[in-house]
Amino acid sequence: IGIHLLDICLVTLFLGIIVSYEDAAIGFVQDTPFSSKLDSFVIAAIIFILSLVPDMSYLAKISASGLFVLAFTILIVAIYGTDTNATTVTDYNYLWPQNGLTGISNWFGCTVFGFGTVPFTYNYYESMKEPSKLLRANSVALSGVLVSYLLISYGLLLLYPTVAMNGDIVSDLLPTTGIIPTIVRLSMVVVIILTSPLIVFPCGMIVEGKIIQLFGKSDPFSNNNKFLLQVLVRSTICISSAIISISIPGFVYILSFVGCCAVSLLSFVIPPLLHLALVYK
Repeated sequence: IGIHLLDICLVTLFLGIIVSYEDAAIGFVQDTPFSSKLDSFVIAAIIFILSLVPDMSYLAKISASGLFVLAFTILIVAIYGTDTNATTVTDYNYLWPQNGLTGISNWFGCTVFGFGTVPFTYNYYESMKEPSKLLRANSVALSGVLVSYLLISYGLLLLYPTVAMNGDIVSDLLPTTGIIPTIVRLSMVVVIILTSPLIVFPCGMIVEGKIIQLFGKSDPFSNNNKFLLQVLVRSTICISSAIISISIPGFVYILSFVGCCAVSLLSFVIPPLLHLALVYK
């Protein structure tokens, strides 16, 4: 039961991240002249095609370039902040969670969402050149993220003291017109499209493995049929994620839901339960 519960939490986490990625990409595209009614399904179709690539190492290297895009985005947001905001604020009550329990749950979900990196870390463990350095690499990466978040959040607070953030910084802080904001948004969409297949891949592997287990020894999936299974499962993941992202057009709400449900269970509930089960077995 524990293994099945763990798999359900992992699939929920993966699906939630894919939905939030697609939701963010749709939001970025909608604020550009290239928007259309088929945005979500076009993005989902591209992600699906890329998720069928047998070797993910190329996508991993390309998606790593997203760090430069993020740095460029933060720089542009900062420049617009210095040009448009010169006021100061002494009342920072708006920084606390608003709307009672709803605001607190959103804050908690987004805060613990970062703990969801652990399942991804071990999914890519075997593909590392030096797996023995996994823990060291993970600690350095998360420490870098912590420092970056602190600096960026405090910097944005100084540059945009009167703006209440309700979503992502690109949608909330950048204008919807102009060449540079459009380039920033399209660049973020490209990064999301190239990163999402890295999430679809392990999610599909879990679901495909469960389907194969259902047939037991009478496994009907040969090499050709196994590829067909991958097509069916991963297309379903991408299409369902696109439908959900249209139905729930709120990047923050999706992140908070995934954080409160899947990440909380995976990070704070299941590990100590498994530890107790092993200790007292």
